[in-house]
Amino acid sequence: MTYYSFDTASDTHETGPVFPQIKGMRQGYDFTRANSIHNLNYGQLPGFVPDLNYFSLNDRAKTTDLLSNMISPFGFLLSTKLKEILEKFKLPDHAFYQASVDLANIKLNNYFWFLPICNLSDQVDYTKTKFYSKDAFNNVEKLIINNHEDIVEIKPKIGYTKKIVSENIYFKSGFRLDYDLFMIGGFDFNIYISEDLKSALIKERISGIKLKPISNLVF
Repeated sequence: MTYYSFDTASDTHETGPVFPQIKGMRQGYDFTRANSIHNLNYGQLPGFVPDLNYFSLNDRAKTTDLLSNMISPFGFLLSTKLKEILEKFKLPDHAFYQASVDLANIKLNNYFWFLPICNLSDQVDYTKTKFYSKDAFNNVEKLIINNHEDIVEIKPKIGYTKKIVSENIYFKSGFRLDYDLFMIGGFDFNIYISEDLKSALIKERISGIKLKPISNLVF
């Protein structure tokens, strides 16, 4: 089966000539409050309803079903239309939170913050998967990683200017993927979707998305 990476589009006719489309939160937004968007974390749902009132759209950006932002890496800002499509498919643990977007002093309330929680790193066959460290200049160095614990130990050693990459990612024998949208976690934080979900997004003409076929996941 073919899987696809799922991400926000940038600098297209749909999105407008600016990235990200969201320039920030409203003027006066308090990022220090307990329910601030900055208190969202990777790998867990919050014990609060985040304050998502409201996002400010860049003056040169257009509204799309998926809106790019640099405010938080944990989640996606998406339209009601995209939310309703996702809800028809098999998702990991997740939450949708009501959000609003300001467009030229008009508040759009048909947006949600989608926060998926998924970590399949314990299902990776580390003995088959080849790992490397890679820096911003594409310098690559082979890493010896035999299990998830090695990932945790190596990360601080290689520093935050490098990332752990792999060629093919092999999963353990007998592992069955039950999701149409998932993340591997640990060393790979891309969002992946199934062929069926990809087809639905294309059929419904969902805007603001960037889809790329992936061939390096081996189940």
